[in-house]
Amino acid sequence: MDPIRANPAGALNRQLELQVAFRLCPPKDGLEEIKRKRIELKHHLLEMLSAKSEEELKDPLRIEIVQQEIKYLINNRILKKGKAVEVFVTSFELR
Repeated sequence: MDPIRANPAGALNRQLELQVAFRLCPPKDGLEEIKRKRIELKHHLLEMLSAKSEEELKDPLRIEIVQQEIKYLINNRILKKGKAVEVFVTSFELR
């Protein structure tokens, strides 16, 4: 998935850049559904990331927390035919 850029809550001068990859089951159906719903997924990810405070994004467990939140989001709001088995954060940078 392309990188997502969002401003953390209350920090308009900061920017979070996040890139994620997914392991989907079944792979073919899940990938087709993610591609078809990429705009909806990006909207929900921006909404989720923009609600996070700078302190939350500096937490030592921030990557694990974000992975779980994205996995929940995909499985409960985006995918109907497939399921995200794992979420990989391939880039996480707060500038």
